[in-house]
Amino acid sequence: MCLIKTYKKKYFTAILFYFFVNACYGSNLIFKEKIVYNKESLENTVKIIEFSDDVKFKHIKFSNIIPNIFTKKINHISIDVNNSSSFLIIPFEDIVTTNKVSFFWKSEGFLNIKDKDHEKTKSGDDAILRIGLIITKNENKKFVDTIFGKPGWLRDVEKTLFYKADNLIYLLPKTKNKYPESWDSPYSSLIKMIPTKTKFFSDDWNNSNITLKKNYRVAGLIIMADGDNTNSKFETQIKSIILALKN
Repeated sequence: MCLIKTYKKKYFTAILFYFFVNACYGSNLIFKEKIVYNKESLENTVKIIEFSDDVKFKHIKFSNIIPNIFTKKINHISIDVNNSSSFLIIPFEDIVTTNKVSFFWKSEGFLNIKDKDHEKTKSGDDAILRIGLIITKNENKKFVDTIFGKPGWLRDVEKTLFYKADNLIYLLPKTKNKYPESWDSPYSSLIKMIPTKTKFFSDDWNNSNITLKKNYRVAGLIIMADGDNTNSKFETQIKSIILALKN
């Protein structure tokens, strides 16, 4: 009698375990499907550039200026600036239409910019960080003549991009001039400077974002920091950039 009870108990336990395993497996399948669905939905609404991924970029240097030191870390890129200037360019194989951009970053050090007016001049034209939107009107991937001149750094840009660059918008997260102020670069009226809205955190990544007044067709990104005009020294880190997609 005791053996029968023990057998029944073991059999009942085995049945419970079977149903438990199947229930967990089924819920895991549903959970995995939700993750895949959410990821696909996200990819249809935003383009995310995370530097933990294998992002393709090229370091563009100016011939007569000391270049920055860009270092790829586990989940971000570090930019060491010491009276220097250079940038990374990330080309897009497919044009991205957007009017909303956000990015996560942090920085240590200071720019030697005196005031709002100085910031708009050539002698004050430096930035802790510039996120450049390379704007194109061209539908075709065949690259034609560009808006800039023909120095060596520009030829490197032309070789890297898939589309013709028509103009450039620099998003600036930490400036003397504040959002919604904007101004033309002292070097070219085809380059627009736009401060972002920024939430600063002392122990975490700062979050900068901007909603532009219209949609732009973006052929690539520029990540830049410079201190050559103001003899500045600092370090900036960039973690990720998010572009909201428009049809």
